[in-house]
Amino acid sequence: MPRKVSGLATGDRGPGTPGSPRTPTLGRSISSQYGSPGSYRPEEDSVVYEFDARSIRAGLPGESLPRCILPFGPDYARRAGDYSRLVSDQRDLSMSRDGALVEDWQLWDLDARKCDIGLVEDKVERLVREIHIKHLLLDIRPRKAVVVIPTSLPHPLTEVVLRTLFSGPAQASSALMLNGPILSAVAAGVRSGMIIDVGWHETTVSVVYEYRETIQRRTIRGTRMLCERFQTLAEKLSGEQGIPFSVAKDLFERFACCGVSKDADTSPQGAAASVRLSDAPKKTIEIPFERIVHTTADTFFDSSGPDLHSDDHQLPIHILAWRALLASPLDVRAICMSRIMITGEGSSIPGLKSRLLSEIEATVQQRGWDPVSNYGSATERVRKSQLWDGVLWDGVFHLKRQNGTMYNRLAPDRAGGERVEGPPMLSPERDEISEKLTRDAMKGREPPVRAVVRGIDTLGAWAGASILSNLRIDAAVEIKKDDSFKQRLSSFGPTI
Repeated sequence: MPRKVSGLATGDRGPGTPGSPRTPTLGRSISSQYGSPGSYRPEEDSVVYEFDARSIRAGLPGESLPRCILPFGPDYARRAGDYSRLVSDQRDLSMSRDGALVEDWQLWDLDARKCDIGLVEDKVERLVREIHIKHLLLDIRPRKAVVVIPTSLPHPLTEVVLRTLFSGPAQASSALMLNGPILSAVAAGVRSGMIIDVGWHETTVSVVYEYRETIQRRTIRGTRMLCERFQTLAEKLSGEQGIPFSVAKDLFERFACCGVSKDADTSPQGAAASVRLSDAPKKTIEIPFERIVHTTADTFFDSSGPDLHSDDHQLPIHILAWRALLASPLDVRAICMSRIMITGEGSSIPGLKSRLLSEIEATVQQRGWDPVSNYGSATERVRKSQLWDGVLWDGVFHLKRQNGTMYNRLAPDRAGGERVEGPPMLSPERDEISEKLTRDAMKGREPPVRAVVRGIDTLGAWAGASILSNLRIDAAVEIKKDDSFKQRLSSFGPTI
């Protein structure tokens, strides 16, 4: 019987005809064994950014250091193939043109009225594009953006940052907004502390207690003020006006230093720093190191006049830190004054950290925790009433027990003298349950250091953001991409 053609077309086979060869299916996935593990790493789900007025840091979560730190300056916007700075005839002209103004060395100004928002957006977009193309080398898959920005950044500049991350080369799906001082505490491994951020525009003093920012104070004494004073010093010694700001910036980066105390603000006789003003013709000036040290100390710790005549935004850093501790409750003050973290661009100045801690300790010993600096003619009467009431100048009670009765053992007053005993006090009622819980909590651990001025090291805000994002901890504020285009910054609250 002849076979049907339709049977061949449809693939009908007899009962003994074997089927077509097929690749056997495995019960496990081969991609997990031989495939690239890059797509399975959890740290690629987000990118950590830290925006500052002078630079941008970026990297992946779980890393101790950022992949790149891009500082901003006049040379950054130079076109490819522009070698005018290397030509001797054009070198002096380029030095006098580039970096002549302080605005050429910063990404934005905290006063949004002085900023060209469109120009700032172009600068940020160019930096973010270079980060993704040259340093991170990531694909175009949407990721979360973990953003660390200054808490005092105006809303127009904040919108520029978010709009660049959402619609620019990053193509972020959402942005997690984190607080810089809290991240510095996380990077130091503590829950409470005082963070002093010596930044470009200003210095910020923040008191953090149990991962909550309780107090924040600001002063305009930052690295920008120091560079401007170096520029004034160079103009005075050279006798020329209009010295480029790049000269002051170079002087700050190479020679800025600070003595560890007021008595150490001296340098060897004859020591001087040679600073080049221009190349054609070559002009250099000699600046004594003693003038450099005094300029640095006067910028951050100038206390020549009483602080009551200074505005709140012009206070020296150590007075600002002392006032922040004074405004804190007693338990917060005792735990935070022994955990002082100094970060920011100015923290790298040699001798600044030691000088700042010594100035804070000297202020506490001199003024105690009394908010009134001068009682005038009532000084003696107020001192006697405070001694009798058991109120101390240093804010700490020293108790002594005699025959089962508790007495106030007071510290010496400002004028010196012996310790005075005040009226007897009743012994506080014991709470056995609270004492037991405290003993169980402190079992196997050393008691924390309290009521002592002490500094600790921190890895910075970017490292704290890297730790939190790697642990998948949600931020207090998360802005989705679609919500950002619809509602803008309404999640931040009313615009100030």
